[in-house]
Amino acid sequence: MHIVTEITDRKIPCYFISPHLDDAILSAGGLISYLANKTDVHILTVFTEASSPPFTRFCRKFMQVSGYTDAYKFFRDRRNEDQKVFRTLHAKCKHLGFVDAAWRKKSGPRKARKFLGQFLPEVLYLYPRNRNFRSGRIVKEDWKLMLEIENALKNYVPSTQDKVVFAPLAIGNHVDHVIVRDVCAKMYKQAVFWSDFPYNQGKNTSQEFIEAPTTLQSRNLKMPFVGAEIRRSGSTLYIPRPNDRGIPRRRIKNSGLDFFRWDKNLKQKKNLILGYKTQIPTLFPNKTELKIVPELYYFKPTPGVSSPR
Repeated sequence: MHIVTEITDRKIPCYFISPHLDDAILSAGGLISYLANKTDVHILTVFTEASSPPFTRFCRKFMQVSGYTDAYKFFRDRRNEDQKVFRTLHAKCKHLGFVDAAWRKKSGPRKARKFLGQFLPEVLYLYPRNRNFRSGRIVKEDWKLMLEIENALKNYVPSTQDKVVFAPLAIGNHVDHVIVRDVCAKMYKQAVFWSDFPYNQGKNTSQEFIEAPTTLQSRNLKMPFVGAEIRRSGSTLYIPRPNDRGIPRRRIKNSGLDFFRWDKNLKQKKNLILGYKTQIPTLFPNKTELKIVPELYYFKPTPGVSSPR
């Protein structure tokens, strides 16, 4: 019996832990739409708020592309469209209310920094530029945030019943995706990790490939971390695929992990993605660029459960 069949036959509740207000549908929308009328599906979105002004140049430009200047209205509309998308699926969604990395500020800035921030807002922010929050490096001030997210998830994901938890693999190295991945890897030993779309389509967007679970201790936190493997082709780093002849399947098996592709309900998924009208201008400036590909998931199999390849 493979994992999806086990979920549907036993009607096991599924929890998709989404970093942002579009990530679950972007990366797992096909599987979510398939499961939604077969079992209870819950989407818990972690980073759903902005901070107050002043905003960095990146934040202002990001909103401007979508036609906004007011961050409150921008995130309000993002939350509303997220709820609307999941209502069409009869899936339950919950917004946890943490501040998005691009809008996250340093706590307790001194008066001099506050004054300077009126003219150069970047000095107030933990990740002032695009390259900072796409580096995959979590700043020390966010360690406390990770514990807060862990506590929030405990309130919504029951510890006493059977469930399957899905989380991002963090392809693309967005720090919010890395945070959610590491928290979920710590909390849910049988978590299933999705390959992040559309970042998994770029030639230079990922350094992440599940090969073996390990423990990251450099932060003085015993946070499980998904190991990375990087292959070099000329000067380009790219994501090793399980069907790549350079990555033998036995190496994936030897890691104790398995994978499966999901190619059902992809047409429905595209329609769901188009429901995120505030995000389409930044993700897919030309809608013809929105080419849906099969979804990819990694998990640690249990006895008698296999992947549906």
